[in-house]
Amino acid sequence: MEQLLFLKNSVKNFYRVGAVMPSSRFLSKRMARATHGAETIIELGAGTGAITKELLKILPLQGRLTILEINPDFVSFLEKNFQDKRMVYYAKSAEFLPKIFGKNSAAAIVSSLPFGNFSRQRTEKILSGVVDCLKPNGVFVQFQYSLKSWRTLKKIFRQVDICFEPRNLWPAFIYICRK
Repeated sequence: MEQLLFLKNSVKNFYRVGAVMPSSRFLSKRMARATHGAETIIELGAGTGAITKELLKILPLQGRLTILEINPDFVSFLEKNFQDKRMVYYAKSAEFLPKIFGKNSAAAIVSSLPFGNFSRQRTEKILSGVVDCLKPNGVFVQFQYSLKSWRTLKKIFRQVDICFEPRNLWPAFIYICRK
């Protein structure tokens, strides 16, 4: 069901979805582990919740996971399948991040946004909002299918580490960035 919904939405608007299948459990677990210990997490582009599921496994009981997802089908799926009092949903674009959250409000931000499909200006606007919303020493975790974002991220964050997850369709690079 989840994979079919994802594929259907990918065919409808690949530019926004950016993938044909949800993230693998291997990619999802690696991304969630990078946020370990964070009590306030924002997830950008949750899709059908592959990474959301892993974030909830490690989120403290008093933690908060806030999701920004613009696809109405995905929002409905998430609301129906993830009943957790630690979660809040916004059917908003990541470009609204600084308007929804205050400065230095999140310990971690996890993103599955397809930056490779966005204009440079849109990517930079979103990343600027990410930096504003992250607490000092906060972590930004982003996966991409190429190393195209590396230079941009190096200019914005004080530390950028990259790891590779081959067990995903398609194999992915994970950027772990520190404010």
